[in-house]
Amino acid sequence: MKYLRRLPWILAVINFFCTSVVFGVAIYQPEKSGLLPILIYFFDMPMSIILESFSEWLRFKFNPSYPLVVDYILYLVTGFAWFFLIGVICRYCILRFCAKH
Repeated sequence: MKYLRRLPWILAVINFFCTSVVFGVAIYQPEKSGLLPILIYFFDMPMSIILESFSEWLRFKFNPSYPLVVDYILYLVTGFAWFFLIGVICRYCILRFCAKH
């Protein structure tokens, strides 16, 4: 139960590191691993559907020369928030279940 209080932060930090590693490799070697961020797309699945339309709008609006960097920032921020929310919900459910039994 000691780690239960930190569960949202643990999940969010795991997502932060996974996103940073995957996009870091894709940005460093786009010709070899440019499609690697698809893993993060599936990892953040409900949020990534909304995020892709927003990402397309940002690319059209600002016309960046590095679209992977824009995607990296978007997926990093929203993925962190999404996994933090998942951790809060899981913590709440576990505490409610343990309180009843």
